[in-house]
Amino acid sequence: MTALGNRVTSERWPDFIIAGAAKSGTTSLFHYLKEHPGVFMSDEKEPSFFSTSELSGYHDRGQYLEMFRDAQPDQMAGEASVVYLMDPDSARRIHDMLGDSVKLIMVLRNPVNVMYSHWGHRYRDGIEHREAEVALLESFNEMEWNPQRWHFQHALRAQFYEQLKRYFDLFDPERMRVYIFEEFFSDGLPLFSDLCRFLDIDDAYKPKAVAYNRNYLVRSHFVQRFVNVYYRKYFLNWAKFIFTESVRNKCKNALETWNSSGSDKRPIPAIAGDLRSRLEDRLSPGVRKLENLLGRDLSGVWF
Repeated sequence: MTALGNRVTSERWPDFIIAGAAKSGTTSLFHYLKEHPGVFMSDEKEPSFFSTSELSGYHDRGQYLEMFRDAQPDQMAGEASVVYLMDPDSARRIHDMLGDSVKLIMVLRNPVNVMYSHWGHRYRDGIEHREAEVALLESFNEMEWNPQRWHFQHALRAQFYEQLKRYFDLFDPERMRVYIFEEFFSDGLPLFSDLCRFLDIDDAYKPKAVAYNRNYLVRSHFVQRFVNVYYRKYFLNWAKFIFTESVRNKCKNALETWNSSGSDKRPIPAIAGDLRSRLEDRLSPGVRKLENLLGRDLSGVWF
C-alpha cells in the first residue's frame, strides 16, 4: 500500500523522484540507482507525467503507473524527469498527487556550465543553430517558461533559486535532498552513500562511476539536423508507407552512430573565458539568493 497525498492506495506510485536540473548528471544518477538492488527505476528516463506542458513523455495515468508495476515491496520505486524543476506547475502537481509521501532529489550544477552544456547538446542535435555567445546571451530575453521554446531557453534553465523555491514552499525539507554536481560527482562519488541513506536503501552499494549523456561534437550538423528535425517534420509520414519501424530505426541509428564518430566522441570545446565572465555576472545575483535558500556558501564551488 502506498500513501498518496492524504489517501492510501494499492496503486504503486514512485517513492522518489529525481527532479533535475538538466545537464547536471541526472542521467548518470538514474543509471546508478537503476543498478542498485534496493531500487526499481522506471525503464525510461523523462516520463514527465507531472508536467502538463511537456511535449513528450507519459501523460496517461494508467501508462505512467504501468512503469512501476513490477517494483517489489522491498524496493524503492523512482523516476527521473528534469522538466519537473523548470516547469512552474510540476511542484504543485507532485504535491497535490503525492504529498509528503514522495522524496525529491535535485542536483544543481554551476549554472554557467548548465547553460553552455545545454546549448552544446541542442547545437549538436541540429536544433539550436546560433553560436554559443549569441544563443546564451539572447536567451536572457526569454525568461518566461514556454514549452514550445524550451530547447532555446538556456538562461531560464539556470534560474535555480526560483525553481527550488517552488518546492521549498510546498514540501517538508526533510523529504528533499539538493546536491551540488561538482561535489556529488567528484572522485569516488562521496555523497552517494548519503543519498542511499536518504532513500533507506543499502548505503554500502557503490556504483561504477560512468558518465552518461556527455556532450560531444558531430561530423555534420546537416546530418544531425536531418535526423532530429527534418526527418520527423518532412519525411516520417512518407517513410512509414515504405519501411517498417524496425528498418526506419536501424537507418536512423546508423546515421546517428556515423555522425557521432562511433565510440570516438569528441567533447565540445571549453567555453570562452570572456563569455563565462559575462554569464557569471548575469547569474551571480541568483546564486546569492540560492545560497540563502540552501543555507550555504557556493562561491568556492561555483562563483
